[in-house]
Amino acid sequence: MRLRSRLMLFFLVIVLGPAAGGVFMGRQMAERQSTARADGRLEGASIAVVHALNQQVAQAMQRLTASVALRAVAGGASVDALHRVRMGAGLDYLVVVRRGHVVAADLRPATFRPGVSVSAATLAGGPAQAGLVSDYHVLLAGQPSTAVWGGLFRDQAFLRTLGTPGLTVGSGRVAASSAPVSVPPTSIEASGPSGLAGGWRELCVCTGAGSTRTGIVIVGHPARVGAFTAFGPLTLLVLIAAMLLAVLLGFRMAGLVAGPVTRLAEEATASLPDDVVIIPETSDEVSQIDEALAALRTGLRQTTDELGGSREELRVTKERLDDQERLVLTDGLTGVWNRRYLEMALSDALQRGQRRKRPFAVLMVDLDHFKKVNDTYGHQQGDDVLVELCRRIRSSLRTHLDVLARYGGEEFVILLPETNPQGAFIVAQKIRRLVRAEPFGEGEDGLRVTVSIGLSSYPGDGEDHEQLLAIADANLYRAKGAGRDRVMTGATSPES
Repeated sequence: MRLRSRLMLFFLVIVLGPAAGGVFMGRQMAERQSTARADGRLEGASIAVVHALNQQVAQAMQRLTASVALRAVAGGASVDALHRVRMGAGLDYLVVVRRGHVVAADLRPATFRPGVSVSAATLAGGPAQAGLVSDYHVLLAGQPSTAVWGGLFRDQAFLRTLGTPGLTVGSGRVAASSAPVSVPPTSIEASGPSGLAGGWRELCVCTGAGSTRTGIVIVGHPARVGAFTAFGPLTLLVLIAAMLLAVLLGFRMAGLVAGPVTRLAEEATASLPDDVVIIPETSDEVSQIDEALAALRTGLRQTTDELGGSREELRVTKERLDDQERLVLTDGLTGVWNRRYLEMALSDALQRGQRRKRPFAVLMVDLDHFKKVNDTYGHQQGDDVLVELCRRIRSSLRTHLDVLARYGGEEFVILLPETNPQGAFIVAQKIRRLVRAEPFGEGEDGLRVTVSIGLSSYPGDGEDHEQLLAIADANLYRAKGAGRDRVMTGATSPES
């Protein structure tokens, strides 16, 4: 089949198919956006629900005072007296318990669902009241067997004050509802927004998990996305006219595309090397172009294989350069970073600290009496001590975050990103104790070594790395002067 005929057959699908798909995808995206907005409203409403619950708990504690409890007990078994006390305190219920038995009770008519028990025995601290009330109780001095319970209901009347449809849930059971949706207890499990029947969304401001959830469930419905309406007469005329126009455009575009493609097929065949000959199997112009491109791909593949060897050589050269760069930035003896790398790391830490307002700390560590080690045991033994010191310090640091660098001689600098002065002091003490804990070397020849550490922190001790290093160095010499084997900061007394 010639290209012109194929274009005529597929043009409507090519034009109208994506349009229909776009309409469908647009509807799906609109529905997802509507759901996301509904979930956002639920997240915002949950803050108000938490506030309302906390406020109700606080009100129960404030209203059930010792004096209210005394008046409730003084009324004896009189229902009228207890009712007046409850109403005066502004409580939904008031229960007097003596020796584990309810002796008097007064309850406001609650608007819980049928079958939900709110009896006096339940409200007097019973486990079945979980989630149904905000309660408080008072134990009377001198009457250890007497307690007064009181609180506020989380019933339908309370839910209406939240400003958003909701349900009261006690141990996974729906006890009250102000929402126009039926929520079975088994559906109240997700800690975040989740879907309900009928397109509703719910968010549980609860404690517990699964069937033991207790709290308030708020619900909301995403805004409805308009569905397609029936086509009217005018719409049908427009659609028919659009179809006719599409056919005419298809016929015209088939001619516009077929001509250049035919010329392209001829030019592609002519662009092949003289030793490559193509015998077309069909009269389709696209097939002729495909055969010509296949021949060109074969030639390009050969050229690519030749370039592959050069690319591998470049990769090996790059790895060699990376190794050389690392050698330039590390200390040859201890293997830790050198002073040049430390300056780059400090510069990066300052930029992050200034941009994100995050603290970091600098520790300057120096071996105590290291000259005596070299003079007494030789420089080789001294080098071994430095290597072991770096190993112990590294074991106390965060591998992929903290920086240990040799600053010069037996002095080392540690950069602790995302660390405040208190945390840096703890790390410094850990390093100091780790160094002195075990001798350096094996057997009887092991050396007892200690370190002195000076500490500075950003931003409290300076705004550039030169100030931070200078203050850490000054604190180091203060530690030396105070007797060595200690950590010194600008705000901390020496500690051995």
